[in-house]
Amino acid sequence: MRFNLHNSVGHFPVSVDIFERLLPYDRAELIEELEDFEAIQKARVERLKEKYALEIERLQHKKVVFLGDSISSDNLGYRSSVTRAAGLEAYDATISGGVSSMLLHDARMLAERQRPDVVSIMVGSNDSVMIDGLHHVGIAEYERNLRQMVSWARTYGAAVLLFEIPPVIESRFEKHFSPNRKSQSNQNIQSYNRVLQKIAKENQIAVISNRWLANQPELFEPDGIHLSVEGQELFAEKWLIAASELFS
Repeated sequence: MRFNLHNSVGHFPVSVDIFERLLPYDRAELIEELEDFEAIQKARVERLKEKYALEIERLQHKKVVFLGDSISSDNLGYRSSVTRAAGLEAYDATISGGVSSMLLHDARMLAERQRPDVVSIMVGSNDSVMIDGLHHVGIAEYERNLRQMVSWARTYGAAVLLFEIPPVIESRFEKHFSPNRKSQSNQNIQSYNRVLQKIAKENQIAVISNRWLANQPELFEPDGIHLSVEGQELFAEKWLIAASELFS
């Protein structure tokens, strides 16, 4: 159920009417489940407001474009939490399962039309996956795509938050996906993160490390790649700190 709260290319609204047609639950079960998710989100937002009042004050009503994959598209995740906690004017260009090339159109369109204060970028978990022995998106193309995103953000006056690709729990990933068809390793992820670091250095942008997630299985879902409810809350904290430093 939770993964149906992720935004796809179509960005379906979180709605009982939508889920009732897609999932094998009756209406009462869906309503109860969504109410539970809303309660989790509300409680998290209150904790963030209490713990990060100064950071939130700096970010109040800022315009933010979010570019990312399923870790960012989760409507129970950090993006929704920080948006609500800080009253952000948020523009969601995240796609569950998305790769960097899929985000380019929205990256440019939103930067040009909305003139955001911040463009938050965390993409590469899918680009760097090996499918039938080849990267889903090759590292040279990934670099070109990231350069475009950063360039457009800065052209239209936005500050850039650039996050490393998060690590995976390799043993879980291997069990969840067919290793002969789809595989991932932290060594592979680091090769893509080095591209991020190079682009950041050239543009004098800080790269926010996600290495704090390594070797903490409780912060991941059983598939070893998506963040758990606890992991998403901790990431929301990291996001608020990093974003607020842009305006300190």
